[in-house]
Amino acid sequence: MSGGRILVYLLRRDLRTADNPILHSLSRTSGKHGYTHLLPVYVLPPDQIELSGLVKDGETSPYPCSLAEVSRYWKCGIHRVLFLAESIWDLKSKLEALRSGLIIRAGSFQDVLESIVEHYANHKEGPQVAAVWMAKGFLLEEVSEQQAIASFCKEARIRFSLFRDHRWFINDTELSARSIIELPNKFSKFHTRIGPVEDQPRRVLPPPLPFSLPSFPDIASLPAQQHPFEMSDTLFKFVGKMIKQVKPSTAFFEGAGLRGFAPALTPSGGETLARERLRIAIKNGLVSQYDTAVDDLQVEDIGFHMTAYLSLGCISARQVHEELVRLEQGTEPEYAEALGFGEGENPGTRALRTEMLHIDFIRLSNRKHGRSVYSIEGCGRSGQVPCPLGIESILVQFQVGATGFGLIDAIMRQLLSTGYISSRSQMLVANFLGKFAGVDWRFGVEWVASLSIEHDTSLHWHRWQHHIGIGPDSSGGEVTLSPAHAALEFDPDGSFVRKWMPELRRLTALPNLFNVATTSPELLQLLGLATSVMVTRPTAFTGS
Repeated sequence: MSGGRILVYLLRRDLRTADNPILHSLSRTSGKHGYTHLLPVYVLPPDQIELSGLVKDGETSPYPCSLAEVSRYWKCGIHRVLFLAESIWDLKSKLEALRSGLIIRAGSFQDVLESIVEHYANHKEGPQVAAVWMAKGFLLEEVSEQQAIASFCKEARIRFSLFRDHRWFINDTELSARSIIELPNKFSKFHTRIGPVEDQPRRVLPPPLPFSLPSFPDIASLPAQQHPFEMSDTLFKFVGKMIKQVKPSTAFFEGAGLRGFAPALTPSGGETLARERLRIAIKNGLVSQYDTAVDDLQVEDIGFHMTAYLSLGCISARQVHEELVRLEQGTEPEYAEALGFGEGENPGTRALRTEMLHIDFIRLSNRKHGRSVYSIEGCGRSGQVPCPLGIESILVQFQVGATGFGLIDAIMRQLLSTGYISSRSQMLVANFLGKFAGVDWRFGVEWVASLSIEHDTSLHWHRWQHHIGIGPDSSGGEVTLSPAHAALEFDPDGSFVRKWMPELRRLTALPNLFNVATTSPELLQLLGLATSVMVTRPTAFTGS
């Protein structure tokens, strides 16, 4: 390979080719940007993802285990790892179709970038790294990564540029410091203030055409993965190595009386499926009914995992909006038979846009409140005062769905099995653990975030604070819900509980189904539930 100038594109939450500002800029200014080669790199950071599964035999990882700060749960659990891996590999195949490519590397951003720069510097006759580009992030770890990369690039005399992140729905994401400080604590006030901006978001950027990007470096010249890690060349091998460390053990389930339970590896990440699921949801009428079904526990995929795809940037909110416009204006023949075709905005499409705007609001709110988002006190005026006694047993039962309250347990089994948890479900389990059981809310959110395929801690933490009343808007936690009474409201026929709790299916009386300990000793004995922890150690009310 002769000399040239390499542009390194570090990817994080922009795992798509369409509506990608960096790829669009390069393809639009083909030949004028001054770069002969483009090297897209996805970095697996050790502070967010456990990398020990990628370590060569007989070696050890140079990084600490990737564990949550309070609970010491894996930060990136089994479903989360799978969804991320599928998203990365999908992007890799799409870039290859554009005659480009993607390399995946394990290590800190600075370590990975330093090794890449050093690799090409050692081959003085070949191209050299001239610039590093990435989309700007606002989460605490993203800002830290950007600062480390900027510092390294400055020292190495490499140009570093941050691009505006197109995952946002609203136009004006680069708000002034004063605007952030003055951000309302209630979403309703923000929604009113933002006004018509949500109705006219910017146009979606088209994907690049084949051969429009700078050349991908020769395969033979690519920098190798740093020691002691070994990168797999197929998705199947990669997933196998990554999940072997974070997969819950058999002893974990048996400790709560569950035998034979195993998570089902079902998540499907990536740009391709994000677009496909959105189109299917529109054609099936789910989108036009979003306002009525969003809180329905039985409609498991009402969000068609869109928040999960949005969280990794497999699809942008503007792309979702554009697809809704095609339905509403009747310009997409594929949607001709869909509910709401050509009839303008309807309550369902309006509700979906409001949900995407709400995600933007949460991100902005977390920029405003900073590290308090992750503290036990929360962002509100008064924090939680958790019960310090006997929480180990409560937490294990909560995690595996064995608290004795059917609806809570069904929600946790669904999460454990699939990696999916709805907004309504998250509200119920947050209220249960943080207020009803009186346990430090951070144990709950760290467990949910570990398993959920939604890769955005800012959303999880904000929602939990709101639901237990310690967030910027404390109104969500004003009431401590009775889990049995809540079940009567949200699962009135018990079908959701029976679906996810097979051992309870023969309990015909709803009071027994929703609170197993209320069942008669004779019936418990008959159904083989008499010794279950759901009966012998049901979670008791200890909140205020």
